[in-house]
Formats: sequence, C-alpha cells, structure tokens
Amino acid sequence: MGNSIKAYEDRNAGLSPDHIRDYVEEVTLRQWSGIGLDVGTGSGGWVKRLLKSNKFSKLYCCDIIDCRGDDVKSLDFFKADLANEPIALADGVLDYVFAIEVIEHIENPRRFIREVYRVLKPGGKFVMSTPSCDSFRARLSLFLRGYFPAFCRGDYDGSGHITPITVVDFSRMLGEAGFSSRRDDFGMSGQIPALKRSWQSVFPFLKGSLWSDNFISIAKK
Repeated sequence: MGNSIKAYEDRNAGLSPDHIRDYVEEVTLRQWSGIGLDVGTGSGGWVKRLLKSNKFSKLYCCDIIDCRGDDVKSLDFFKADLANEPIALADGVLDYVFAIEVIEHIENPRRFIREVYRVLKPGGKFVMSTPSCDSFRARLSLFLRGYFPAFCRGDYDGSGHITPITVVDFSRMLGEAGFSSRRDDFGMSGQIPALKRSWQSVFPFLKGSLWSDNFISIAKK
C-alpha cells in the first residue's frame, strides 16, 4: 500500500475528500446492515460515518498502520498490508467491505479483491471508490502526458497513488474472484481539463463515465 510503510506514515492519514465520502454514503446508506469492515481506515473518517448510521451490528477496521482517532479506538482493528497479507477474519463472515479511495494505493489489487470475496457472506457487498481512469479528462491526460491525472508525480509521492484501475480492469478482477454482479456509479462531477470548474457547471445534462472524475462500484458476492 503506497510506496512504503514509512511513506504512508508520513502522509496525512485517512483524508479521502469529504465530497467523495458524502456521495458514497448517499448512494449506499439505505442498503447498509449487518457486519462491516472498513479497509484503509486511516484516522477514521469513513468508519465514523458507519458508526453514526447505527446500521451495523459490528464493525472492523483495517490498515497498514494504526493512526485512528480516539473516537474509533474501541473498534476491533487489525494491521495488514492487503497487497500481500490476508484479512484477519474467517471465511464468509461479513455483510459489507468498504474500500473508499483505497484500491489505488494497493500494489496487488487482484489479491486484495480475492480476500474481500473470501470474507464476504454469500450476497455480501463490496463498496469501492477510486479516481476514474475512464473520464474524458483522464483519457486526454493519458494521451497527451502519458499518465492519468490522479496518478501524476505529486499524487505518487504525496498521496501514494500507484495503481490506476479502469472499469474494464475492475470488472475483470471481480469476475476472476467470483463476484456475481456489480453496479457502477459515475454520478459525481468531473473537471474540465485545464479549468477549475466542472463539466456539470456548464453542461448540467452531462452524466456517465466520460464526465465523472470518480468511479464507484458496488459488487455483490
């Protein structure tokens, strides 16, 4: 995860943007229930929302280091580099696994997704968000500069973004792991290249993968 554990420790922990968390919560909240796992917990920004919902009978946390705030210290936590270490839970025990802005930090996403599948109950759900590599902006950046906009040198060094994932990549990885279905969401806004404004602020009707800077997916085991 990230470039190294030391590099990860030196970064601000658990600071995925609130507007992404807001949107993921909005599109998934009604379905939450049972036993959940928050992967890449950081300081606890996402798992605090899960706690506040009162929809889970039990919550687990997992990250490569433990830097949680005091308000989530009571939750069961285990350290793991999920690129090459297992999730410390038995098979088929979880109703939900959340990885909000996490998979782009993981060196071996295929292994991680197989672990997610293993610990989910039949019918359990995997909720994932990551920077989109399918948007018009991302495709233009790859064509002109040779890299996706969320994977520039600054994001590599400062945020630990090391693994860009397209919709096709993710679909194949889910299929390899055995997931039965998924629902993708591209409802968030997308930035116009070279401008500090969104496509939707100019063309409100633009929707879909070309016009969103974030890729959200809900996969079902």
